[in-house]
Parts: sequence; C-alpha cells; structure tokens
Amino acid sequence: VFKPGLSKLDRKQFEADLRAFATRLVQDVLPSMTAGRRTDGPKKLKPAGSGESASRPRFVAAPPSAEDLTRELSLLQERLAELRRQGDPTQISLMVMRVAREFFERGVLLLAKNEQLRGLGGFGLAPKEQKIGLIIRDVMIPLKEPSVFLEVVSSGKPWHGPLPDARWSQYLMGRIGRFHSCDVSLVPLVAHRDTIAIVPLMA
Repeated sequence: VFKPGLSKLDRKQFEADLRAFATRLVQDVLPSMTAGRRTDGPKKLKPAGSGESASRPRFVAAPPSAEDLTRELSLLQERLAELRRQGDPTQISLMVMRVAREFFERGVLLLAKNEQLRGLGGFGLAPKEQKIGLIIRDVMIPLKEPSVFLEVVSSGKPWHGPLPDARWSQYLMGRIGRFHSCDVSLVPLVAHRDTIAIVPLMA
C-alpha cells in the first residue's frame, strides 16, 4: 500500500491503489489463509491457553465467492467516499485500517520510526476483554535485531504465513493474544520508498 505525499494526493490513483489492495486481500490472501482447514462448525474464538485441546479443529469460513468480492468492493467504495468528504490526506493510514477491517478479524498499526516499531492502534479481540487499541500502544519492537518485522520494513514487501517462533513474534502475539490466529499478513505502508508503518492482520 503506497501512501502519497500529503501535498500530492491523486485521488483517482489512490482509489485505484485501494481497489487493488482490497482485491489482493480477497483473491490471494484470504483463500490461502483458509485453504485446507475444516469448516464443519461455527467459528468461536478463545484466547490461547484457555483450556482448549491443541488438536481441536479451527473453524474458518470458506474462501470468498464472487458475491463476497462484490460486497467487499462496495464497502470499499463507501470508505473512499469518506476520504473524499474528509479531504484530509493525513487520514490515509486510518483509511487503510478501515479497509483491512472489512476483511480481517484483527489487526494493528505499527509505526516505523527511530529504528523501532511502536503500536498506534488496532481493531478486534484482545485478551481478558481488554481493548486492543490500548494494549498495542505499549508495544515496541526494535528494528536493530533480526526479525520478520525488520525484513518487511527493509524490503517494503508484504509477508504472509505463520509467524516464526522467534522472540519478537512471540512478544507481539503474547501482548495482543493469539486466539485462533494461525497465519498473519504483514502489510507495509510505504511513502517515498520508505516503509513508515506495518499493518499485521490476522483472520
């Protein structure tokens, strides 16, 4: 997702970028996150370690249909209309999070600054009925140590899959709760070829 300069917002180009972003999520990311999983029951989320068996199947919705895609793109149109009404390019990060919320159950926004990632906000479930938007503000991930987060910030390319069993991956999921999250998508927000933020998304 590319963030335009604050004084050079091309609304048509940004609309095209968000459409491409939404289409990529629906057609490529979500189907790969649900492939091969059981769908024989209702979906119910519980924090990890709440007594459930490790062998218990994870219930995930079927891959989206053409009707789902049409509905999601209609929601995207509404979000773009909101941006036009606001007329404020500084709201682009918030708009990206709103679009992501239409496709994912949980997500957080991590700002890349001064060789570290700091939490700014989020949506979705959090442990012990806390608010994820408040929890994430206390999260700090250094960008001086090797991690999947450093890889995304350095390359400016998205990453998708099970988070590595590494220090900072465990730290993030330990703070916001694992629930039934198996795969995570890390989406970089890029401005002038520099990654200014990462959006970790969980279905």
